Parts: sequence; C-alpha cells; structure tokens
Amino acid sequence: MGVIMPSTEQTHDYIDNGMWTAAGNSTTFVDPGCDVLYSNCTNDSAITHPANTTIGGQQWYMSSLGVLLAMPEWEAALTATVLSLIIVLTLVGNALVIMSVFTYRPLRSAPNFFIVSLAVADMTVAILVLPLNVAYSILGRWVLGKLVCEFWVTSDVLCCTGNDDRNVMIMINIMIM
Repeated sequence: MGVIMPSTEQTHDYIDNGMWTAAGNSTTFVDPGCDVLYSNCTNDSAITHPANTTIGGQQWYMSSLGVLLAMPEWEAALTATVLSLIIVLTLVGNALVIMSVFTYRPLRSAPNFFIVSLAVADMTVAILVLPLNVAYSILGRWVLGKLVCEFWVTSDVLCCTGNDDRNVMIMINIMIM
C-alpha cells in the first residue's frame, strides 16, 4: 500500500466538506491539513500514525499520547511549559499594574491610564492570542478549524495594533508634558 498525495480537487473537497473522495477500496494518502497518514479501508477506518517520519520535508514526532508533533516530545513539553509561564506572568504582571493604578490614588493620572490601557491590551493578547500560538507552535500545523484560525489572526492583528497605538499615544503624551 503506497502513499499518494491527494489531488487538488480532493484537497478542496476536504477543506470544503471535511471529507475525502478517494477512489479504490484501500488507499493511503497524506492529509495536508493534519499531516497524518490515513488508511481508508473497507472494513474499518483506522488512523495510523507513523512514529517518527518526514512528510513534505518536515520531521514529525509521535507523542506518548498519540499526537503528531512538530518537535520531539521533550522539546514540546519544555516549549509548552515556558510559553505557559510567559502567559501566566503576563496576566499576573498586567493585573498588578491595573490594580496599582486603581487602588493607589496618586497613580490616578492621565498618563497612567494610558499604561492601564496598554496593560489591558497585553492581557487580551495573553488570553486570546498566545494560547493558540502555543498549540500551533507545538503541533506545527493548525488543527482548530478555519473559524478559530480567522479569530486568532484577527485577534492577533487587532491586539498588537492596539498596543502600537497605545505606545504612540503614550509617547505623544510624554512629549506634550
């Protein structure tokens, strides 16, 4: 049973309808969206994952949980831990900034409200963008569907542009004062 790439029509059919139109009783093909070898058998539709393989020039690694990763499992665990720590520290640090401005009266000034706005934007990035980026970085592919992908990209652009705008406002405020 050889490995064949699906045609462009099959790929578009998979993207549009979530299904392949493979001919024959027993065909193995590579799903470009998931980079997993699927076996389309008449008796059962078993999914087989290669242990460590190269598909399309990309090295893939099988985790102990049966998930195909873009990096070795130890590296995926380390990456997930470090990036999760960054997310938590971002949330905690920005929450402390917001709380300090609102609870300590001398800090309630116009320039500090720009800082609060920047902290809120940073927290939005940490909540909406970074967790999905962690999954994408570790898996090496997008598995969460088109709608979530569009939400992720839109949130990323919107939040980062918001941060840039706030930085410009802070700089203008500093120059005026």
